[in-house]
Amino acid sequence: MQLAKVNSGHWKDSHEEGFKRRYEFANYLTDNDMAAISFIDDDPFNAGILEPETEVIENITKDELSEAYVEAGKNEGTAQNYAEQILRFRDVPVGTPIWLYVGRNMVYSLGKVTGEYEMNWDSDCMDEFGYPHHREVKWAETPRRFNRKHFLPEDLQNWLAMRQSVRTYEVEPGTDVQKFLQLAYGVGESMSGLSEIELQTALY
Repeated sequence: MQLAKVNSGHWKDSHEEGFKRRYEFANYLTDNDMAAISFIDDDPFNAGILEPETEVIENITKDELSEAYVEAGKNEGTAQNYAEQILRFRDVPVGTPIWLYVGRNMVYSLGKVTGEYEMNWDSDCMDEFGYPHHREVKWAETPRRFNRKHFLPEDLQNWLAMRQSVRTYEVEPGTDVQKFLQLAYGVGESMSGLSEIELQTALY
């Protein structure tokens, strides 16, 4: 089983203004049922090296995308990192559980990937935040805004804190992470038959 994580923006969470921007972006993503990443500084799309179309990313290899970033002005290491993350984001299977991490130990929301990769340079997300790479996500209403150091197995805590914008995690059988996910699923299933009033009382 695979999990995915996206960071809520590239703004530095060590500064109040940066953390506030991350928080605003996370709120935008959950309100609009989506996940998004950027990588538009010295990018090959604005430079005219690649066409800014979804089909381009759908069919490109990591080496080809990396070379395009180098041509646009990135050094080789950064270009490889950008290409790797964009294609990792593209390749997350529909149905994958996804975590939205804000920083300062805060997980903003949990959800499930519901749509294929899309590039959109004319969206509100691009206009307001500069994020053209999109996936549709169904974000859960609860839990929201919880500390990664509370309740989660240590391996998941460490994974969430990794700095890259997009990370995936392979859940190994018999590990603490698998046992935690089994428990979380079981609790969710056991509560699925509750009435709306009972759920409101229990969860909110």
